[in-house]
Amino acid sequence: MDLEFTIKKQVCKRNDEETVVNLSNNYLELSFDFKSDDWQGLTKFALFHAKDETYRVPLHEDKVVVPFDVLTEERFSFMVYGVNDDELRITTNQNVIYLLNSGYTKDVVDDITEDDITIVEQIYVDMDKKANTSDLSDVALSGAYTDLLNIPETFPPESHEHSKADITDFNHTHELTDITDFTNYMLDYTSGLLTRVNIDCDTNFVKTGDTISIRAFHLNNGVPKPNQVIEFYKEE
Repeated sequence: MDLEFTIKKQVCKRNDEETVVNLSNNYLELSFDFKSDDWQGLTKFALFHAKDETYRVPLHEDKVVVPFDVLTEERFSFMVYGVNDDELRITTNQNVIYLLNSGYTKDVVDDITEDDITIVEQIYVDMDKKANTSDLSDVALSGAYTDLLNIPETFPPESHEHSKADITDFNHTHELTDITDFTNYMLDYTSGLLTRVNIDCDTNFVKTGDTISIRAFHLNNGVPKPNQVIEFYKEE
């Protein structure tokens, strides 16, 4: 992870908003963008300070890895300077980097044996191996339906039930309780069907195609005999 800084003349300013956690190793880097020409040709160093100790690390391609020794507490500070053979030296202001506590415990986490490393390495070796295709069936390689084994010749339906809501289009009989508007069951007279039917008693009616059969009901212009079926249909 890089922490990014801009250096112009002697001012070093941090540009990123990364969160830094303590006790990492060979991970945290500082990256510098020198904006003024007076740093050209200089050999550059970073001075790190922590726990009353100072550590000098040279910059490589304007970057430096933060040493582990300054990442063990809650913060560290650093500054950058550059020198040349003419005894020129340019220094910058200090920057303080605050660290969150990681909870890392070296004695526990790093207690890894050679056997542990061998097992992990072997797992990665096995993962890189290709599958032995001789152990696979034809369908595993082709994905073709015709390569399936033991395909049945017929597929007889199993016994099952449907609810009324599952059936949407069929010739059927409605019970009285299924009909919500008895008085104004409207039919289109202009297309050859009766205009209005008034249903006043228990009844069944059946619709088959364009024919409507009504059983045991009162009409507004007469009373049919019991169980008599009267049909209304669309004329061709």
